[in-house]
Amino acid sequence: MIPALIVGDAAPARNLADVAADVEIWRDTEDAIVAYSAMVDGQHWIDMPGAARFRFEATGGAVEAHPHPPANPARVHDAYRRAVLPLVLQVRGTEVLHASAVRSPRGVVAFCAGSGTGKSTLAAALGRRGYPVWADDAIAVDTSSIPVTTARLPFQIRLRPAAAALVRGDRPAMGVAGSEISGEGAVEQVAMAAACVLRRTDRVAGAVAVEALSPSAALPALLAHAYCFSLQDAERKRRMLRHYASLAARVPVFEVRIESGLGRLPEVLDGVEVWMSGRSA
Repeated sequence: MIPALIVGDAAPARNLADVAADVEIWRDTEDAIVAYSAMVDGQHWIDMPGAARFRFEATGGAVEAHPHPPANPARVHDAYRRAVLPLVLQVRGTEVLHASAVRSPRGVVAFCAGSGTGKSTLAAALGRRGYPVWADDAIAVDTSSIPVTTARLPFQIRLRPAAAALVRGDRPAMGVAGSEISGEGAVEQVAMAAACVLRRTDRVAGAVAVEALSPSAALPALLAHAYCFSLQDAERKRRMLRHYASLAARVPVFEVRIESGLGRLPEVLDGVEVWMSGRSA
């Protein structure tokens, strides 16, 4: 279930660090601060400058948001959907990968990667080729089911202008791209076919190379893209490791190396399509 978001009064001017003893600082790839997180009196807090301060409990219930003026409701809901919701679900026992994903005939294929690697571009472009987009930035995984399933979380595709132009120009759209969803309540679940860890490289024969990873190699590769509110909770950390070990053992995991830049996007898409279909190149 997707917890409801309740937007309350404006957040106090004090920084989260002023009211919490142990605050974790979250930074982006350029080392800029994007959020603070902490536990205060048994409550989980995530403070995103320019958006809102969010509060939630591990046991369930709605998530509260206290906006930082002049953030508007759209900014607050976007921050919740893209950054806060995956951490709420992780605290409550669901593993969430930082990944985009598409739905193939064999099930959902996830593309794990850091920001700026091209996972959203790849998913959006495959969507135009007829593979419904399942996720843009986060994919929830349930290893307790047989087979392993994924839950479709609210998302909205966001591409840089250059990437968006290339995606539109790759070829005319085939079918429905599968698109963006929002809202609360129950989520759709589908079997997970594969997880791909994207790597950028300067040169790849054929623009894309796919290599299967052993479970022992897949586990750290997946953990590098796992959402995790905190590693201080020893029991939750043990459960998280068990879940990802099960995922690495039961779902095929591949390293997908693609050429840096966007110039060979159509060739990359051709290669990924061939691999997803199981055909020979």
